[in-house]
Amino acid sequence: NINDFTFLQPNYIQANSSFNFSNLTSAMNGKFISIIEDIDLQGQTIDFEALNVKNLKLVFNGGRILNGKMKSYYTRCIFNSNEAFVNVEILNQFLNDFALPEWFGAKIDGQDGGIGDFTKDDSFAMNQALKFSSTVKLVGNRKMIIKKPIILRSGNSILADKNFEVKLGDASNCTLLKNENVDIPISAIGVVDYPQNFKRNFGITIKGGIWNGNGTKQNRVNNTTVGDQPDVINTPQFPDGDTRPYFGAMMKFADIDDFIMEDIILKDARTYMIAAGGLNHYRLRNILMQRSFKMENQDGIHLHGNC
Repeated sequence: NINDFTFLQPNYIQANSSFNFSNLTSAMNGKFISIIEDIDLQGQTIDFEALNVKNLKLVFNGGRILNGKMKSYYTRCIFNSNEAFVNVEILNQFLNDFALPEWFGAKIDGQDGGIGDFTKDDSFAMNQALKFSSTVKLVGNRKMIIKKPIILRSGNSILADKNFEVKLGDASNCTLLKNENVDIPISAIGVVDYPQNFKRNFGITIKGGIWNGNGTKQNRVNNTTVGDQPDVINTPQFPDGDTRPYFGAMMKFADIDDFIMEDIILKDARTYMIAAGGLNHYRLRNILMQRSFKMENQDGIHLHGNC
């Protein structure tokens, strides 16, 4: 909290809407910037390492940073405001022990704008939180709408309260949650002939929460032959990174060492709850799976090769 610190000039400066981060120098190493008004980066990338500003503390006191990119150089943030970054891409980890997605603009209000409306999508905020800190906490009895995949990287943990729900938005037609390297074409799920230089992730943990695939509102590949879900049948699909079409799996994990998923509820995937391959030293524990509809290919935990 801001009251935990005693600020004496020149260790502490206030930043209003006209503040320019690009003018910072190493004279600000280890010091504090209090952000009291919104600062629009206008597409700029603020790279504290390139500026040689190390161990800077950004204190959010009612102001936000908008519209750009930011790279830490042992930078720490102190959040006295619920929202700090809006449309800001985080390029590497900050020193904070954890992150909340609302700091990055997540609304978490459970409102889905409907088919084709991505204005209610919290996926960008969630993905920035996962890049900002290794641990993201999902707090409270709330619902987050996700319309593009959440990407887990090595060392990431998602710790969700029991009744916090993460729901795939209507006609998102994509995976809800997956790891970073799952879509490398040759080392993809289901293929066990891995090349020598394939990439792996490590140390990924998911604990708690309700994960809802909202399957009756997704357009699976070849859906027209199944003949279900007439209101989403012609909506566009959003292929994963390897250009493979969405086949209905709510979560995809591949090529991970030390993977933990426990104490969670998996709900209403279009097809598989989890599709996984190439997992080493993994633990799946205390998982409850719920279905409110009946369709084809409704596997629970589907383990492909090399697990």
